Amino acid sequence: IDMGRKHRKGIPEVIFAERKTAEETKKIISRVIQKSDSILISRIQKKDYAKILKFVKTKKLQFKNGKNTTTLLLYKKTLKNNRGKIGIITAGTSDIGVAEEARLTCEAMHCSTITTYDVGIAGLHRLFPIVKKFIEEDVDAVIVAAGMEGALASVVSSLVSVPVPVPIMLLTVPPWAPPNVRPNDPEIVPTLLRVIVPVSPIIELAQIGRAHV
Repeated sequence: IDMGRKHRKGIPEVIFAERKTAEETKKIISRVIQKSDSILISRIQKKDYAKILKFVKTKKLQFKNGKNTTTLLLYKKTLKNNRGKIGIITAGTSDIGVAEEARLTCEAMHCSTITTYDVGIAGLHRLFPIVKKFIEEDVDAVIVAAGMEGALASVVSSLVSVPVPVPIMLLTVPPWAPPNVRPNDPEIVPTLLRVIVPVSPIIELAQIGRAHV
């Protein structure tokens, strides 16, 4: 358990629960919450989600959850959102789970968020009012969850002057991917970098949940 993460990185300890049992996750929650005001639990197994939620309530902890994600943000005191403002946007509804995990991560870092979902470039006209709002709200970054090919990120980054992090969580393999690459395979990231970065040099990559940005 890394209790110094919040002081070094500005984010509380993260439990990557995808490969942990419910009992293991509960034990870690109990240990961390003794010394920390908040903790982020990423990727709880669906079969364990209700158990973890019940455990959290018995501990009388406050929590935030999200749509289409099993990630939970637990906290003892009301979280202050005074460390920046982040816009979060998705290309389609299938990207919402990743975007919600990103939102909870941002809130764990005491950032406020503005979310807009299902505005892919297939209907490009939908994007411009959203970008205008982000600019008017003076966001510090725009996270773009953009499905298979990541086209939305390059469009957004050409319209704003702030960093555009891209969560790389592929549910399907693009046609240009190397042979034998599976969905969500880290080997695909360098290829995606070669495609996106020449178009938009300000894009930063973040694997939400895997690297716990």
